[in-house]
Amino acid sequence: MFDVKTAIKNETLEVKLSGSLDIGGVDLFEEVTSQLDSNSFKSVCIDMQNMIFMDSTGIGALISFKRELGDKNFQFTNVNEDIKEIFSIIGIEDLFTNE
Repeated sequence: MFDVKTAIKNETLEVKLSGSLDIGGVDLFEEVTSQLDSNSFKSVCIDMQNMIFMDSTGIGALISFKRELGDKNFQFTNVNEDIKEIFSIIGIEDLFTNE
């Protein structure tokens, strides 16, 4: 099961992910993020405290979201060690500003 919550605070889009961002959750992630007005925030903070798993479709959705928003600063918080390792293995840890 996957869930995504968003809120804008102090010009920062806060995205809270929970569950598994995989092929079963990507549609919800894309639906929620496609409805955002990118002019209403300057940076993005993705809280992964309640994430338990992410597969290649989830990673692809995050990369696409970042590309859609252009030069906005991205930051991940509360990333568990398993997901950090996935980012490192596939070489994308430098695409994002991590905690």
